[in-house]
Amino acid sequence: MRVPCRSFAGVLRDARLAPGRVVALAIDAEGHDEAIVSSLELCDGALAPALVVYEHAHLDGVARARARRHLADAGYACLGHAGNTWCVRGPWATP
Repeated sequence: MRVPCRSFAGVLRDARLAPGRVVALAIDAEGHDEAIVSSLELCDGALAPALVVYEHAHLDGVARARARRHLADAGYACLGHAGNTWCVRGPWATP
């Protein structure tokens, strides 16, 4: 079965959401979370949610590190807990 794929930025643009309207993004893709996280175009701060949560329980160490690095490079602070990684950006990311 073929499943059409779309980018996160494309979905937001098609929905005509104003920049900054998406506050949180939760990803649970049963082992494909790193591929989704790594595809996010987070350099455009207008499309970057303040909170990204993804399931890391099914990822190996390399995939976990890649996902976390992608988010850290975009200014997110990340914390892993109970099989999930919680990443915040903006004023909430500072200690």
